[in-house]
Amino acid sequence: MKILHSKNALPGMKNIQLDFCEGCVYGKQKRVSFRRDGKEKKIERLELVHTDVCGPTTVKSFGGNFYFVSFIDDASRKTWIYAIKQKSDVYHTFKKWKALVENETGNKVKCLKSDNGGEYRNGGFQEYCSNNGIRLIRTVKRTPQENGLAERMNRTIMERARCMRIHADLPLQFWAAAVDTAVYLINRSPASALHGGIPEEEWLGKPVNYSFLKVFGCIAYAHIDKEERKKLDSKSQKCVFIGYGGDEYGYRLWDYEHNKIIRSRDVIFDESRLYKHRLQEHGIEKENKEYMELDEPEDGQVPRIEKPADLDETTDTEIRAGDQQQMPETLNLRRSSRSAIHLAKNSAFHSRTKHIQLRYHFIRSLLEDGQLNLEKIEGNKNPADMLTKVVDRQKLSLCSTLISLR
Repeated sequence: MKILHSKNALPGMKNIQLDFCEGCVYGKQKRVSFRRDGKEKKIERLELVHTDVCGPTTVKSFGGNFYFVSFIDDASRKTWIYAIKQKSDVYHTFKKWKALVENETGNKVKCLKSDNGGEYRNGGFQEYCSNNGIRLIRTVKRTPQENGLAERMNRTIMERARCMRIHADLPLQFWAAAVDTAVYLINRSPASALHGGIPEEEWLGKPVNYSFLKVFGCIAYAHIDKEERKKLDSKSQKCVFIGYGGDEYGYRLWDYEHNKIIRSRDVIFDESRLYKHRLQEHGIEKENKEYMELDEPEDGQVPRIEKPADLDETTDTEIRAGDQQQMPETLNLRRSSRSAIHLAKNSAFHSRTKHIQLRYHFIRSLLEDGQLNLEKIEGNKNPADMLTKVVDRQKLSLCSTLISLR
């Protein structure tokens, strides 16, 4: 209307003064934009600490955890993460972390910034911060953007951990090990907020050593102490590298044969081979398949056969009784090959044939027990031909008639 009035398109209106419109507020109100103004990096360590909880995960870690809580120092951008089983563990984890960093730097935690989650609003947490002179800054409900630094760091950690675990093809339960290794590398990588500086160097004030970094998920051979092996036993245990010792010396390794985590400083690494490559060594390939299970029938009885059966077999075919609980008194077995009949009836033929297994042939025992009668049948009258070879229509009709199919 103001534009139209400026163009004299609204004759008779001398002044355009719109009052507050409540209807427009109800229909058009939106959230205020999140600006970055006033978010300058602090100078003193522990002057401002950002924290957030990530989780729950769908699979618990090797240690039985579903969450992890992160603490980020605003001045140095150094990050700490702790895997926890439930959100209520944040309070005790914060107390341990606070004692660690304050003793390490000599500074006090002055301000803690978090979201509005219940783990930061419980009475014990607030009382502890109040007694220790820590200022709590909590975001507005459902406004994680106000805690953007911690939120973005958790996303970065999860992305790197996910990539490392998938690249090594480690089981999902090692997500916590991948997260811990990702943070270890982030603290030793250039940060844009520090204009290319290294968080670990900003925190400790000395250069970082990169000589001991290894590929996550690679094959590692841990030395077995002489007290734990015998004279002729192997001196190495094949494992998978899953992280660094952190506050402890040595590397953290997964002994996948015994499904346990070990720590060792005497390790030989094969960084060209990852955990997934050990499956290929034995010719095993991963592929999703659907399988169907078949159970044996409860009743294993064979019905009595009143008609003679005609079978055509090779000389090394076996008739197996298996789970049969009943057998007919006498079964007529007709064979078109005379040599096969003689081999089955006369043991003298067995030592002169290439079918060595025939001396243990089950047919002989059936013949001796009188349960089987072996007869000669002419080849052109053998109905089994339609099951073992290609026959014409006339022969197929004859074979079907002989076994009473039509």
